[in-house]
Amino acid sequence: MALNLAKTVVNFLAQECEKFRDYHQAKGSLFSNWEAAFRNWIRKAAKFKADKNPPAGVSRSDHAVGEREVSDKEGECTSY
Repeated sequence: MALNLAKTVVNFLAQECEKFRDYHQAKGSLFSNWEAAFRNWIRKAAKFKADKNPPAGVSRSDHAVGEREVSDKEGECTSY
């Protein structure tokens, strides 16, 4: 079980790393602290993933599902 969890976490981080890199390369983002920007991206990605996968026994209509939108001004993801 622990090995499956570790593989899931590694896969999640690898996918998010590619998304982060591709998004910010395409946009030409400049950060003073890239590590902090990536940590923020990961925190938000985990929240969005949780929003899209409601807990067992809760219907999607009962669970708040946020739409992911990217602000052109700050390059940050927000939930509505």
